[in-house]
Amino acid sequence: MKRPPLPQAFSGLLLVFMMLFSFSAGAARLEMDRNELAIGELTTVHLKGAPFIALVDWKVSEELAIIVSDSKHIQVRGVRAGTGTVTCEMNLSVHSVNITVRAAAPTPTTIPTPMPQAPPPTYTAPSYPAPVPAGVASSLAGTWQINANGYTGKLELSGNQGMLSGRVWVDTHATWETLKELYFDDAIGELSFTRPDANQSYRGRLQGNTLEGRFTQWSGRDYTANPPSYGWSATRPGAVAKPMAYSTSGSEPGGKAGSLYLARDRYSPGEAIVVDFTAPGSYAANAWVGIIPSQVPHGSEAENDRHDLTYQYLQKRTSGSLTFTAPTAVGNYDLRLHDTDNNGKEVASVSFQVGALAAPDSGRAYTAQTPAAAPSSAPATDDSLKDVVNQLKGMFGR
Repeated sequence: MKRPPLPQAFSGLLLVFMMLFSFSAGAARLEMDRNELAIGELTTVHLKGAPFIALVDWKVSEELAIIVSDSKHIQVRGVRAGTGTVTCEMNLSVHSVNITVRAAAPTPTTIPTPMPQAPPPTYTAPSYPAPVPAGVASSLAGTWQINANGYTGKLELSGNQGMLSGRVWVDTHATWETLKELYFDDAIGELSFTRPDANQSYRGRLQGNTLEGRFTQWSGRDYTANPPSYGWSATRPGAVAKPMAYSTSGSEPGGKAGSLYLARDRYSPGEAIVVDFTAPGSYAANAWVGIIPSQVPHGSEAENDRHDLTYQYLQKRTSGSLTFTAPTAVGNYDLRLHDTDNNGKEVASVSFQVGALAAPDSGRAYTAQTPAAAPSSAPATDDSLKDVVNQLKGMFGR
């Protein structure tokens, strides 16, 4: 018996594969946790019955915004009233579901009842307080000083008929960027927005004249359930920003993660810096905290290792404090925590500045006094030896 020519056999197999490929994709379906949302609420749509080989592309209409997605799920948020559509283009088939997005219910305004008055000689109509403008957009309007993981700049917000708009200026980029998807949740006092030019999503709680929270750094269209996130804050002119400690997405099971905290965010050259830390017991004994210039990119332990000015190991301690000496050069620096000294990762960071400090109650600059050096005849202590090692390491690398 003659065998069929190879091209014909290959074409037959390819035809059978394409039929199975399209049939299995057609059998897939979309299921959603909720089919009705208010503006600002979230829901997840699940892809069920997908074939083993599936090329998935998610799309949403303008009533919805994508929060996170992968080959099996997509999480969306309602941003505009109407009927939103979630579409999944997979292999040779298209699946879609509709989600109703409702406008947020208006906050009822109650007019206080006037207090009873003694009968006057003539009737006087009671007076009522002036009505309060609806929404909180007007209260957020203005210019804020923003610090996003050590990158400083300005955040401008404006309100029009209860709707927010804004833009951000990052000093290192020296250009204005328009913000998208601005929304303020009055129930919890949380502001959220996206910075499209940098693929970043921000959330922050309003407390008086301060906004403080975290932002997520996405990488193009490669969405993931655990993207890296960093701390950010914004203050109105004249408000004092609280130094922030944050943990990145490298958390332990049960939500435990390392953290750092500074009581201040400015130090003079050579001044003692005391940083409080927490760390899971699962971190290696050579987990370390080091001072790294703020311009060094975050995330890589090896990259931080090449640029650290000084460091200390945790030695399996899960909490406590470490004392460092501020660099002599004026500038912006970070204290960064790493889970190991052997191909580890950065898990937390807090930023500070080295420069002239304002003396309390005077407004004049001063330099903190450095403790006098011990007499040369005194024996060297462990701390002095560490300082020498750190200085040598800063010159020649660890």
